[in-house]
Amino acid sequence: MKKEFLNLLNGSTELLEDITKDGGGETGRLQYNGREIKIVHGVPVFFESDINDEEQEKTNKTFSAKWNVFMRENSQSTYDYSMNFVLKRLVPLGIRTEEEFKKFLSEKEMIMDAGSGMGWMSEYMAQNTDGTVISVEIGDGVFAAHEKCKKYSNCHVIKADLMNLPFADNSFDYIHSDGVLHHTPNTKLAMKALYDKVRPGGVFWFYIYKEMNPVKHFCDDYIRQQFTKLSPEEALEQCRAITELGRALSKIDATITLERPIDVLNIPSGTFDLQRFVYYNFIKCFWNEQIGYDVSNIVNFDWYHPNNAQQQTEEEVRGWMKEYGIEDYDIYVANPNGMNVVIRKK
Repeated sequence: MKKEFLNLLNGSTELLEDITKDGGGETGRLQYNGREIKIVHGVPVFFESDINDEEQEKTNKTFSAKWNVFMRENSQSTYDYSMNFVLKRLVPLGIRTEEEFKKFLSEKEMIMDAGSGMGWMSEYMAQNTDGTVISVEIGDGVFAAHEKCKKYSNCHVIKADLMNLPFADNSFDYIHSDGVLHHTPNTKLAMKALYDKVRPGGVFWFYIYKEMNPVKHFCDDYIRQQFTKLSPEEALEQCRAITELGRALSKIDATITLERPIDVLNIPSGTFDLQRFVYYNFIKCFWNEQIGYDVSNIVNFDWYHPNNAQQQTEEEVRGWMKEYGIEDYDIYVANPNGMNVVIRKK
């Protein structure tokens, strides 16, 4: 932990104990608003795992397991795939190229990567802005994020709950939350908690799951009900068959054409790649040759093992905006699985 981080907290703080190494605190304690906060492997831990929400605790363990695998499988091809994926999701911000994203970040003074995993995006942000980057993660991937980001003087990594962040409202120019809010106990309340941290004139971007068609919804729910009973290791093993289905369908290299939509199942007309057609309408059997078997398997695990994995309709999200008096926003339905939302705070 960098000592400058204390100046960013909302409330009274005092460093009670700090053992420094290479200029950063590796272990120690700080006092925040009368509460003692441990510093573990350089990371201030504002979130402790003894919470009452059993489903959220299981979800946290899922993502800790996920990031442990990603640490083993981290590669340039995975990074390239992830960056291209993010850029596609940033269309509502008017961003279509990496250079445009870099320029966007360079203009921000306070940035939050909300649900940062093992910190690859936090590191990218720190490299492309002179402003401050706060990397927030609730799972054990936070320690990998710290290792990535500790060399950047403008980046601070914390373990914390998005619903209970130690920062003042109206603090951030940009909050970035990619595929995280639907894994909290309440997507709507998580959105509001982060929106409150955005300062007037700032931007909040997030990606969440979209309500699926009835067949996909049934398959998702059924598989998730079975997999959430398993340990992360057991679920990863069970996901292999689903991943191999995706690979097999991909190798067929065929398309399917529906001349008319199947309205009762909310399946549109059109021509589709066979693997994508099954993936979007029946069972998520992700496969991508670029990132390979193990990371493709983790993508499927990410979908099926978390207890908390809410899906929303576009109408629901618009209802949230109306309820909270948010007028300047855009919703972009990127694919049948999810939607990107950008809010500009007045």
